[in-house]
Amino acid sequence: MSNRSVEPVPHAVPVPNHQQGSSGRTAASILLIVISLILFLTGVVAGFLRYQVNDEASFVGALQPLASSPAVQQEVADRSADAVTQAVVPSLVQHADSILGSGTASEIAVRVLESRLTDTVHGVVHTQALGVVSSPAFSGIWREMLVAGHSQLVGSLSGSSSLVVVSDDDVRLELGPMVEAVRAHLSASGWTWASLIPSTAAYLTVVHVPGLTRMAGMYQAALALAPWLPLAAAVMWGAGLAVAPARRRAAVASGLSLSIFMALALVGVWLGHSLIGRRLSGVSADAARQVYDAMLSGTVTTICALGLVGLLVAATAWLLGPGWVPVTARRGWGTLVLRVADRLPGGRLRFLASHRAAIRVALGSVAILACVLVVPLTVWVVLIALAAWLALRFLLDAAVVASRRQQPTTTD
Repeated sequence: MSNRSVEPVPHAVPVPNHQQGSSGRTAASILLIVISLILFLTGVVAGFLRYQVNDEASFVGALQPLASSPAVQQEVADRSADAVTQAVVPSLVQHADSILGSGTASEIAVRVLESRLTDTVHGVVHTQALGVVSSPAFSGIWREMLVAGHSQLVGSLSGSSSLVVVSDDDVRLELGPMVEAVRAHLSASGWTWASLIPSTAAYLTVVHVPGLTRMAGMYQAALALAPWLPLAAAVMWGAGLAVAPARRRAAVASGLSLSIFMALALVGVWLGHSLIGRRLSGVSADAARQVYDAMLSGTVTTICALGLVGLLVAATAWLLGPGWVPVTARRGWGTLVLRVADRLPGGRLRFLASHRAAIRVALGSVAILACVLVVPLTVWVVLIALAAWLALRFLLDAAVVASRRQQPTTTD
């Protein structure tokens, strides 16, 4: 028998309970923060539908200035001329055909006449349409088109209207008011065939919004959830920071993540701006981009503001950590606090000193809630909230120092 050395079986080293708890808290924190980022982005889309698309004043106010845009004026004139020509020429050709009668020669004459009539009518109508869009009255006509278009757009998205103003993610405006104005100008200029212009259902495609058709299915839900999604996102963000084992690092990472999310959203908006001219066939790229930018101007402002919120949260958490710059900044802050504290009546500020932790949390929460609940959220709103938070936080710190200095000292 050969003697074999038996090696001892290594025992598994148990993981301390505090490490297991820390890992679970980290996973929960990451999950809550990721959910908050998704809610923030979803809130931006829902806010666009509720505050930009559904609200008539915002919709009309964003697009009304385009009445003075040469590109938009040219596009309206072109589409109006096309619509009137397509509606009038068949009636004129039919009338001529009834006069010429049947026969090969008559058919050839009618075809030649149709071609020349198309060019002539289109030229005359286009000239009159250019006169309408360049006149002061076009501002009112454009507003009438926007109001009618908004009503039909909301009806299409909510399913209460059968008018197709949303087709393949394209938003269209009805040209009825413009056609009526062109008919009046033609009649005033002595063109008797202007009476043949019917009240045609012609449309002007103004913007392409990717996914707009799919949004119609969740339109009502978006309108209902839009005011609550930012609040839910802020609560989930706060909960994620609260359960994180390393709150300062979690605040830095989540703040930067929010800024990155918003930066990616801006990239998506920019790509839509770049591709809008290719998506809309037969529409001027300049006019389409101007309408696209006007429609999404409020959304872009909100995205920038949320990105700034993320950067400020990350910067604030970073300044609370180690490093020469954070330590130097805190020393400067402390020096200013001491100077102000010398002028404060410390005895009257003991309540603030004894509840300073809760007050600091409340100030931060109010500042963040102000940034996510104010509509429309702008960079200025964020900066004002930051300035107010810094001022109140500074006074709170000064009050705490002053209160401590006024505490009576005991002697043996």
